[in-house]
Amino acid sequence: MTTHPPVYDDNGTLITQPMVRGRLGGGADIFLHFIISQIKPLVRERAAINPDREYLWGHSYGGLFTLYTLFTQPDAFSRYIAGDPSAWWHDGALMRDWRGFNKTRAAGKRVAILVSGRSRAATRALPSDPAPVPANSAGIDSRAAVKEIAEGLRQGGALVTYEAFPQYGHGDMIHVSLERALQIAVER
Repeated sequence: MTTHPPVYDDNGTLITQPMVRGRLGGGADIFLHFIISQIKPLVRERAAINPDREYLWGHSYGGLFTLYTLFTQPDAFSRYIAGDPSAWWHDGALMRDWRGFNKTRAAGKRVAILVSGRSRAATRALPSDPAPVPANSAGIDSRAAVKEIAEGLRQGGALVTYEAFPQYGHGDMIHVSLERALQIAVER
C-alpha cells in the first residue's frame, strides 16, 4: 500500500497529525486501507459488483480524499467523482501529491470533478475560526487547482469531466455533487 508522503513544517519537523483550522487531519492512507481491505470485500460479498464500475465519490474533505486515492492508488477504483475538493487543505498538500503523480497512471480512468462557483463572503468566519478570514486562507485557489488537475489528467489519458455550478456555494454542493454523482453512475 502506498502511503502519503510525510509532511514537514518550515523547520523540518515531521508533522504526523496536521492541524488545519483547529481540526486534526491526516490518516487518509489508514482510511483507504480500511476501505480496500474491509469495506470493498464486504460489499462484494453482498452484491454483484462490476469491478469496471466501482466508484469513489466524496465532497469537500471527501473530494480531497477521492483525489488523494486517485493519486496514490489509482487502481483502487475504476471511477472517481470529486465534489468541490478542498485542494487548499494543509497548505495545498493535494497539489504536492498531484505534482508528483505520474498522470499516465490514471489513463482510462473515468474522473468527474464538480465544483461550486459561489465563494464564501470574505467577512464570514470559517466554521472553526474565531475571526473572519479569506475563504482561501492557505493561498490556494481550489477551483484553479482542481481545474489544473482535470486538464493534467485528461492529458495523461483519463476520461475527465469538469463541471462548475456557479449558482451554488460549497455547502450546497454536497447535495448537488451527490445527485450529479448518482446521475453519472447511471449514465456510464
